[in-house]
Amino acid sequence: MHRTKINELQLLENIINNAFDIAEGKQNTYKYEKVLFGDKKLKKLNDIIKHRVVSMIGKFEPVKNEGRFSEICGVSSSFNRFMNLSKTKFSKMEIAQNSYENNQQTELIHYEQNSINELYKEKETEPVSIDSLENDSVCETEDSTFLMNLKLSHSKDKLKSMLQNKVISNNLFFKLLKMYSWSGEDFFENSDNRDMSVAIITRFYTNIERKEHIEYSTQDFIYIILRCKEPSLLDAIAYLEPLQNSFKSNRKDQNYNIITAIATHNLTSPSVLNMFIKKADPYVKTLIAMRADCDASMQTILYEDGDEIVTEALSHNVNLDKKIVKLLVKNDLCAKNIAKYIILNDEIFDMLIKNYSSQLARNNSISFDMQKRIFEKNNEHTKMALASNKNIDDHSMANLLFNGSQDINFDIFVNKSTINKKVEKVHNKKRRVVSKW
Repeated sequence: MHRTKINELQLLENIINNAFDIAEGKQNTYKYEKVLFGDKKLKKLNDIIKHRVVSMIGKFEPVKNEGRFSEICGVSSSFNRFMNLSKTKFSKMEIAQNSYENNQQTELIHYEQNSINELYKEKETEPVSIDSLENDSVCETEDSTFLMNLKLSHSKDKLKSMLQNKVISNNLFFKLLKMYSWSGEDFFENSDNRDMSVAIITRFYTNIERKEHIEYSTQDFIYIILRCKEPSLLDAIAYLEPLQNSFKSNRKDQNYNIITAIATHNLTSPSVLNMFIKKADPYVKTLIAMRADCDASMQTILYEDGDEIVTEALSHNVNLDKKIVKLLVKNDLCAKNIAKYIILNDEIFDMLIKNYSSQLARNNSISFDMQKRIFEKNNEHTKMALASNKNIDDHSMANLLFNGSQDINFDIFVNKSTINKKVEKVHNKKRRVVSKW
């Protein structure tokens, strides 16, 4: 490479640009047919390019379709990037050329194969493995280039190979995963699907090397979901074809268990939750209905669904929308749940205190002023409920002890003991952490 003249490299780059101009229909004349190179390697590469370009002339019409034109530009960009890589790593160029030909899904003709074989015979450069070159290319090539290349090739084997490459970024992995067709079959139902399932599991399974007696199964998907800290992984799994076909499955089915694991995960995105609401059965909808991040639009859809179990589940939501509250308080059971679980404000408290004071007294978000109003009702059952509230104010506790019955005093004693134990447990944990330091 140190003896190669820079002007010859630039000339080769112009030759390649000329080839793409012909492919794009901008011209149909090969300008560099009589060019001679002093460098043997460049001469061999030029001969290969010249032979292919000359055979290509006349087969391409000017491109009118913008979509097709953008695809060709993508290929051109990809090859230009390949050339830039080659300038700094010329020793790998012969392997890269062979790889590029394979990517085009064409077999090398005898003339081309002989030229490449001669490159190897010269032994002026040290051969490198195709895996090494692939990893280098992955690190230096934009994701859009890989995506365009795979879309144009329509090669399932190439897609599988790329998905099994752990060097690619997670972002590219998720994009490629959307392109894979599961052929209407399950995760492990055929060899291709099994390879893809294993590729997902091994990429995201924590400490996979420590897993003894590795027998990959659907249960491994649940494992990586439960330990997932990346929302995009949950999104990617949620939209996989085998899972999309499992919304109406038996609850004992492993794929159904994956759906419920995603439905209850705290990092699951709103888009996935909305998709589940549209496709899943009432049980999965109840799981979503009780989520604190189930927003007003989701709550409205779930309420309008009309299922009684789903509606009752909504009444347990701590962030229930005010419009849904007004609809649900007409149902006595739902009203009791709302009074007990919702994050209270003055408006909701005023709405419920007349008929549901004892349930309000058990609500962990009840303020001191609300506790005073509860106490003023002078209802024994309500006072007992307040005495059991883990967030009871010290002033309210003192009033209950001074004015309450023996049963109320006992409930306060039990409540206070439970609180003290929890506080002591936290302090002990802090002491252990400090002692380690």
